[in-house]
Amino acid sequence: MNSTEISDIIKSRMTSQGLSLAMLAERIAMPENVIASVLSGNAKLPLECAQRLAEALDMGMAEIASPLLRQHFNRPTVDLLHGLCSQEVLTDAERQWLSLLRQAAPGALESPSRFARRLLCALVTRDEVHN
Repeated sequence: MNSTEISDIIKSRMTSQGLSLAMLAERIAMPENVIASVLSGNAKLPLECAQRLAEALDMGMAEIASPLLRQHFNRPTVDLLHGLCSQEVLTDAERQWLSLLRQAAPGALESPSRFARRLLCALVTRDEVHN
């Protein structure tokens, strides 16, 4: 269980956005002293604050869900929750493709271009895609 991971994310976003503790507290409707305890690693951020925190820090829920959950649960439990909540379970082959994509582009990815979609479809299915 890791409280420093979420506190590091919060601190980094606060710094990049020029947010004070008071400003963040107001945005997520939480007392400053509670947020200060979270930032110092002495308290866990309540899960019910996730959406407000994501909005306050201009982040997607996907970016903070795992670190937030890992404050309260161990990694296998978080992985299980993700698996249960995912709309579909990836096959081993899909996981390999996803892993390859992540290795090739470890940073934020943009949406695939038409050329990239066609190339990938040609590689995977050996068929041409017309969109």
